[in-house]
Amino acid sequence: MNQHPLIIPFENVIDFPEGFKELHYKIKTYDIIIKPDLACVLHYPNKIYVTGNFDYTITLKFLFYPSYKSQDNTVLITSSHSLRLNAYHSSSDYTVYQAFYPLVSCRNASYIITASFKNKKNSSIKVRGEFYIDILYESIGDIKNGSFEDGFSHWNITSGSSGKYETSKNYKEHYPLEGINFAVLKSCGENSFTGLSQGFSAKKDSILKGYAFFSSGDIPLFDNYAEIILKDLSASEEISLYKASVNSSGNTPWTSFQYQFQKDGSYILEGRVVTLGDPIFESFLGLDNIHLLFNKD
Repeated sequence: MNQHPLIIPFENVIDFPEGFKELHYKIKTYDIIIKPDLACVLHYPNKIYVTGNFDYTITLKFLFYPSYKSQDNTVLITSSHSLRLNAYHSSSDYTVYQAFYPLVSCRNASYIITASFKNKKNSSIKVRGEFYIDILYESIGDIKNGSFEDGFSHWNITSGSSGKYETSKNYKEHYPLEGINFAVLKSCGENSFTGLSQGFSAKKDSILKGYAFFSSGDIPLFDNYAEIILKDLSASEEISLYKASVNSSGNTPWTSFQYQFQKDGSYILEGRVVTLGDPIFESFLGLDNIHLLFNKD
Protein backbone atom coordinates (compact mmCIF):
# COMPACT_ATOMS: atom_id res chain seq x y z
CA MET A 1 0.00 0.00 0.00
CA ASN A 2 1.75 3.17 -1.17
CA GLN A 3 -0.74 5.93 -0.51
CA HIS A 4 0.01 8.76 1.91
CA PRO A 5 -1.43 8.64 4.44
CA LEU A 6 -2.85 5.19 5.08
CA ILE A 7 -6.60 5.49 5.62
CA ILE A 8 -8.36 2.84 7.70
CA PRO A 9 -12.14 3.16 8.12
CA PHE A 10 -13.67 1.93 11.37
CA GLU A 11 -17.22 1.28 12.57
CA ASN A 12 -18.16 0.10 16.05
CA VAL A 13 -21.55 -0.65 17.57
CA ILE A 14 -21.92 0.14 21.27
CA ASP A 15 -24.87 -1.37 23.18
CA PHE A 16 -26.61 0.55 25.93
CA PRO A 17 -27.27 -0.94 29.37
CA GLU A 18 -30.72 -2.38 29.96
CA GLY A 19 -31.82 0.49 32.20
CA PHE A 20 -31.44 3.06 29.43
CA LYS A 21 -34.27 1.81 27.22
CA GLU A 22 -37.08 3.89 28.75
CA LEU A 23 -35.17 7.12 29.19
CA HIS A 24 -34.99 10.23 27.04
CA TYR A 25 -31.46 11.39 26.31
CA LYS A 26 -29.13 13.55 24.30
CA ILE A 27 -25.44 13.06 23.59
CA LYS A 28 -23.39 15.87 25.09
CA THR A 29 -19.91 14.87 23.87
CA TYR A 30 -18.00 11.99 22.42
CA ASP A 31 -14.29 11.34 22.26
CA ILE A 32 -11.97 8.81 20.63
CA ILE A 33 -8.63 8.28 22.39
CA ILE A 34 -5.93 6.42 20.47
CA LYS A 35 -3.04 4.51 22.08
CA PRO A 36 -0.79 3.32 19.26
CA ASP A 37 1.92 0.68 19.56
CA LEU A 38 3.40 0.84 16.06
CA ALA A 39 6.88 0.56 14.61
CA CYS A 40 8.47 1.57 11.31
CA VAL A 41 10.76 -1.08 9.80
CA LEU A 42 13.02 -0.31 6.84
CA HIS A 43 12.78 -2.54 3.78
CA TYR A 44 15.43 -1.44 1.31
CA PRO A 45 15.68 0.04 -1.19
CA ASN A 46 12.59 2.23 -0.93
CA LYS A 47 10.00 0.91 1.49
CA ILE A 48 8.98 1.53 5.09
CA TYR A 49 6.91 -1.22 6.69
CA VAL A 50 4.51 -0.06 9.43
CA THR A 51 3.59 -2.85 11.81
CA GLY A 52 1.93 -3.28 15.18
CA ASN A 53 -1.46 -2.50 16.66
CA PHE A 54 -3.23 0.35 18.34
CA ASP A 55 -5.95 0.41 20.94
CA TYR A 56 -8.63 3.04 20.89
CA THR A 57 -11.35 3.92 23.35
CA ILE A 58 -14.68 5.52 22.45
CA THR A 59 -16.24 7.53 25.26
CA LEU A 60 -19.79 8.88 24.97
CA LYS A 61 -21.23 11.34 27.46
CA PHE A 62 -25.03 11.26 27.73
CA LEU A 63 -27.56 13.51 29.43
CA PHE A 64 -30.61 11.48 30.50
CA TYR A 65 -34.13 12.56 31.53
CA PRO A 66 -35.01 11.54 34.17
CA SER A 67 -31.71 10.73 35.79
CA TYR A 68 -30.44 7.17 35.38
CA LYS A 69 -31.24 5.00 38.45
CA SER A 70 -31.92 8.16 40.52
CA GLN A 71 -28.32 9.23 40.11
CA ASP A 72 -26.74 12.17 38.31
CA ASN A 73 -28.29 12.50 34.86
CA THR A 74 -24.86 12.66 33.16
CA VAL A 75 -23.61 9.18 32.26
CA LEU A 76 -20.44 7.99 30.50
CA ILE A 77 -20.38 4.91 28.28
CA THR A 78 -16.94 3.63 27.30
CA SER A 79 -16.06 0.99 24.71
CA SER A 80 -12.51 -0.29 24.01
CA HIS A 81 -11.28 -1.68 20.69
CA SER A 82 -8.04 -2.74 18.98
CA LEU A 83 -6.75 -2.82 15.39
CA ARG A 84 -3.82 -4.72 13.87
CA LEU A 85 -1.79 -2.96 11.17
CA ASN A 86 0.63 -4.34 8.58
CA ALA A 87 1.17 -1.99 5.65
CA TYR A 88 3.80 -0.45 3.39
CA HIS A 89 4.65 3.17 2.77
CA SER A 90 6.91 4.12 -0.09
CA SER A 91 9.91 6.30 0.71
CA SER A 92 13.24 7.41 -0.69
CA ASP A 93 16.75 8.46 0.37
CA TYR A 94 17.31 6.88 3.81
CA THR A 95 20.74 8.44 4.11
CA VAL A 96 19.33 11.80 5.23
CA TYR A 97 17.04 10.40 7.95
CA GLN A 98 17.98 8.99 11.34
CA ALA A 99 14.54 7.74 12.45
CA PHE A 100 10.95 7.19 11.33
CA TYR A 101 7.83 7.47 13.48
CA PRO A 102 4.21 6.53 12.76
CA LEU A 103 1.55 9.11 13.65
CA VAL A 104 -2.07 7.99 14.14
CA SER A 105 -5.00 10.39 14.09
CA CYS A 106 -8.77 10.10 13.79
CA ARG A 107 -10.88 12.13 11.36
CA ASN A 108 -14.48 12.34 10.15
CA ALA A 109 -15.84 10.63 13.26
CA SER A 110 -19.62 10.61 13.67
CA TYR A 111 -22.30 8.59 15.42
CA ILE A 112 -25.71 7.15 14.50
CA ILE A 113 -28.41 5.92 16.87
CA THR A 114 -29.28 2.46 15.55
CA ALA A 115 -32.39 1.80 17.63
CA SER A 116 -34.98 3.81 19.54
CA PHE A 117 -35.19 3.39 23.30
CA LYS A 118 -38.98 3.30 23.09
CA ASN A 119 -39.22 0.57 20.45
CA LYS A 120 -36.23 -1.72 21.08
CA LYS A 121 -35.12 -3.57 24.17
CA ASN A 122 -31.43 -3.43 23.28
CA SER A 123 -30.68 0.03 21.96
CA SER A 124 -27.25 0.89 20.56
CA ILE A 125 -25.20 3.57 18.88
CA LYS A 126 -22.88 3.18 15.89
CA VAL A 127 -19.66 5.21 15.88
CA ARG A 128 -17.61 5.37 12.69
CA GLY A 129 -14.81 7.37 11.13
CA GLU A 130 -11.34 7.01 9.66
CA PHE A 131 -7.91 6.48 11.17
CA TYR A 132 -5.04 8.20 9.33
CA ILE A 133 -1.55 6.76 9.68
CA ASP A 134 1.22 9.12 8.56
CA ILE A 135 4.97 8.66 8.81
CA LEU A 136 7.09 11.37 10.36
CA TYR A 137 10.74 11.53 9.34
CA GLU A 138 13.56 12.70 11.60
CA SER A 139 16.45 14.32 9.76
CA ILE A 140 20.05 13.68 10.70
CA GLY A 141 21.45 16.76 12.43
CA ASP A 142 18.29 18.14 14.08
CA ILE A 143 17.61 17.60 17.80
CA LYS A 144 20.54 15.59 19.15
CA ASN A 145 20.52 13.10 22.03
CA GLY A 146 16.80 13.66 22.59
CA SER A 147 16.49 10.50 24.68
CA PHE A 148 19.57 11.28 26.81
CA GLU A 149 21.30 7.99 25.99
CA ASP A 150 24.61 9.93 25.92
CA GLY A 151 24.00 11.73 29.19
CA PHE A 152 23.68 15.48 28.63
CA SER A 153 25.86 15.76 25.53
CA HIS A 154 24.54 18.36 23.06
CA TRP A 155 22.50 19.97 25.86
CA ASN A 156 23.51 23.25 27.54
CA ILE A 157 23.06 24.02 31.23
CA THR A 158 20.99 27.21 31.55
CA SER A 159 22.91 30.12 33.01
CA GLY A 160 22.03 30.66 36.67
CA SER A 161 20.96 27.06 37.33
CA SER A 162 21.68 25.89 40.85
CA GLY A 163 20.21 22.38 40.98
CA LYS A 164 21.18 18.85 39.97
CA TYR A 165 21.12 16.86 36.72
CA GLU A 166 21.11 13.12 36.24
CA THR A 167 19.97 10.44 33.85
CA SER A 168 17.88 7.61 35.21
CA LYS A 169 16.43 4.24 34.25
CA ASN A 170 13.73 4.31 36.93
CA TYR A 171 12.69 7.36 38.92
CA LYS A 172 9.55 7.70 41.09
CA GLU A 173 7.78 4.97 39.09
CA HIS A 174 8.68 6.60 35.77
CA TYR A 175 10.51 4.50 33.19
CA PRO A 176 12.20 5.43 29.87
CA LEU A 177 9.91 5.96 26.91
CA GLU A 178 12.79 5.50 24.45
CA GLY A 179 16.09 3.75 24.97
CA ILE A 180 17.30 3.00 28.50
CA ASN A 181 17.70 6.51 30.00
CA PHE A 182 15.81 9.72 30.58
CA ALA A 183 16.78 13.07 32.10
CA VAL A 184 15.84 14.26 35.58
CA LEU A 185 16.33 17.92 36.59
CA LYS A 186 16.15 18.67 40.32
CA SER A 187 15.52 22.07 41.84
CA CYS A 188 17.71 22.98 44.80
CA GLY A 189 17.46 26.06 47.02
CA GLU A 190 14.95 28.77 47.82
CA ASN A 191 13.65 30.67 44.76
CA SER A 192 16.02 28.77 42.47
CA PHE A 193 15.77 26.96 39.16
CA THR A 194 17.48 24.19 37.21
CA GLY A 195 17.37 24.26 33.42
CA LEU A 196 18.90 22.95 30.22
CA SER A 197 18.49 23.84 26.56
CA GLN A 198 19.44 22.97 22.99
CA GLY A 199 19.48 25.14 19.89
CA PHE A 200 18.35 23.81 16.51
CA SER A 201 16.96 24.79 13.11
CA ALA A 202 13.46 23.83 11.99
CA LYS A 203 11.62 23.96 8.70
CA LYS A 204 8.02 25.03 8.16
CA ASP A 205 5.50 22.26 9.03
CA SER A 206 8.07 20.19 10.94
CA ILE A 207 6.89 18.96 14.36
CA LEU A 208 8.77 19.13 17.66
CA LYS A 209 7.59 16.35 19.95
CA GLY A 210 8.66 15.05 23.34
CA TYR A 211 7.56 13.90 26.81
CA ALA A 212 7.88 15.36 30.29
CA PHE A 213 6.75 14.72 33.85
CA PHE A 214 6.67 16.89 37.00
CA SER A 215 7.10 15.59 40.54
CA SER A 216 7.29 17.44 43.85
CA GLY A 217 7.07 16.70 47.55
CA ASP A 218 5.98 20.25 48.29
CA ILE A 219 2.50 21.39 49.34
CA PRO A 220 0.19 23.85 47.54
CA LEU A 221 1.26 26.74 49.78
CA PHE A 222 4.53 26.73 47.80
CA ASP A 223 3.86 26.55 44.09
CA ASN A 224 6.96 24.88 42.66
CA TYR A 225 6.62 24.24 38.94
CA ALA A 226 8.25 22.88 35.78
CA GLU A 227 7.94 24.24 32.26
CA ILE A 228 9.19 23.70 28.72
CA ILE A 229 9.61 26.75 26.50
CA LEU A 230 10.36 27.13 22.80
CA LYS A 231 12.24 30.33 21.93
CA ASP A 232 11.97 31.77 18.41
CA LEU A 233 15.27 33.61 17.91
CA SER A 234 14.06 35.64 14.93
CA ALA A 235 11.06 37.07 16.76
CA SER A 236 12.32 37.11 20.37
CA GLU A 237 9.20 35.11 21.17
CA GLU A 238 8.67 32.40 23.79
CA ILE A 239 6.06 29.67 23.33
CA SER A 240 4.97 27.55 26.30
CA LEU A 241 4.86 23.84 25.37
CA TYR A 242 4.37 22.32 28.83
CA LYS A 243 3.76 23.56 32.37
CA ALA A 244 2.87 21.73 35.58
CA SER A 245 2.94 22.92 39.18
CA VAL A 246 2.16 21.93 42.75
CA ASN A 247 -1.02 24.01 42.68
CA SER A 248 -2.26 23.41 39.13
CA SER A 249 -1.60 19.73 38.47
CA GLY A 250 0.40 18.15 41.25
CA ASN A 251 2.59 15.23 40.24
CA THR A 252 2.04 14.07 36.67
CA PRO A 253 2.67 10.95 34.57
CA TRP A 254 4.67 11.15 31.35
CA THR A 255 2.85 13.81 29.31
CA SER A 256 3.44 14.55 25.63
CA PHE A 257 4.13 18.02 24.25
CA GLN A 258 4.45 19.07 20.64
CA TYR A 259 4.59 22.08 18.35
CA GLN A 260 4.20 22.43 14.58
CA PHE A 261 6.41 25.15 13.11
CA GLN A 262 4.79 27.80 10.95
CA LYS A 263 8.04 28.97 9.34
CA ASP A 264 11.69 28.11 8.81
CA GLY A 265 13.90 29.44 11.58
CA SER A 266 16.34 29.02 14.44
CA TYR A 267 15.00 28.04 17.85
CA ILE A 268 16.00 27.07 21.38
CA LEU A 269 14.17 24.41 23.39
CA GLU A 270 14.51 24.94 27.13
CA GLY A 271 13.22 22.92 30.10
CA ARG A 272 13.37 24.10 33.68
CA VAL A 273 12.11 23.24 37.15
CA VAL A 274 11.64 26.04 39.71
CA THR A 275 11.45 26.14 43.52
CA LEU A 276 9.42 29.02 44.97
CA GLY A 277 9.84 29.79 48.65
CA ASP A 278 10.37 26.76 50.91
CA PRO A 279 13.60 24.96 49.83
CA ILE A 280 13.04 21.84 51.96
CA PHE A 281 11.29 19.76 49.30
CA GLU A 282 12.90 19.28 45.91
CA SER A 283 10.90 19.31 42.68
CA PHE A 284 11.73 17.39 39.52
CA LEU A 285 11.32 17.65 35.75
CA GLY A 286 11.69 14.49 33.67
CA LEU A 287 12.44 14.64 29.92
CA ASP A 288 12.61 11.93 27.26
CA ASN A 289 11.97 11.01 23.61
CA ILE A 290 12.45 14.54 22.18
CA HIS A 291 12.54 14.66 18.37
CA LEU A 292 12.15 17.08 15.46
CA LEU A 293 9.98 15.41 12.83
CA PHE A 294 8.39 16.29 9.52
CA ASN A 295 6.08 14.79 6.93
CA LYS A 296 8.22 13.95 3.93
CA ASP A 297 5.30 14.18 1.51
